[in-house]
Amino acid sequence: MAITDVIEFVLVPAGQSIAADFNSPWQDVRYHNRGAFQIIWEGADALTAQLVPQASLDTVNWCDLASGTNIEKVDDVAGCVLYEFTDVGYSYWRIRFVANTNTTGTMQIRTVLKRDRGYGVP
Repeated sequence: MAITDVIEFVLVPAGQSIAADFNSPWQDVRYHNRGAFQIIWEGADALTAQLVPQASLDTVNWCDLASGTNIEKVDDVAGCVLYEFTDVGYSYWRIRFVANTNTTGTMQIRTVLKRDRGYGVP
């Protein structure tokens, strides 16, 4: 059985407004090979907002990790979405929130990072 290090982190604390677009803070994932975002919201008034995971090698240029129908959406007044990544091959990640027609509600974003022993820097 493999030994795994696990780090859990609140990337965006509860109460973040989802009435306008925002980017979450970026997180350094260079020394981890697996991870997930859990995005929790309540009070949405439209079902059009998008939750786009992004990756970067330099924290300046960001690329979407999902596109088209693979982009999760705020799909109810309150809910939760989980993005899971089993092969992290980039240095940093974040969530881009696109409100579209949504004008109310709040959100929290949590992450978990996993590193199998022997992967990256101990």
